[in-house]
Amino acid sequence: FLGAAQVIIYAGGIVILIAYALASTRRIPVTGNAFQIMNLSGAIVLLVYSIVLVAWVSVGLNAVWGTIAAVALIRNYRAASAKTS
Repeated sequence: FLGAAQVIIYAGGIVILIAYALASTRRIPVTGNAFQIMNLSGAIVLLVYSIVLVAWVSVGLNAVWGTIAAVALIRNYRAASAKTS
């Protein structure tokens, strides 16, 4: 059986894959918050796991992946705020 940590790690990867599949099949927009939240949450989980494993290439990849998603979420928030002001 899988331990709780392993389930969380697998879930992180699966969330990123689901986001990609949904965006690729045009079920969610790539610029939308759902896509970015899924990417950010998955990247954070995989980033922590990569740090534990001392897998620096994976750390770098997931840090950049998460940063891109975070920046997109901030831009979405600012754009939404500007529309309501």
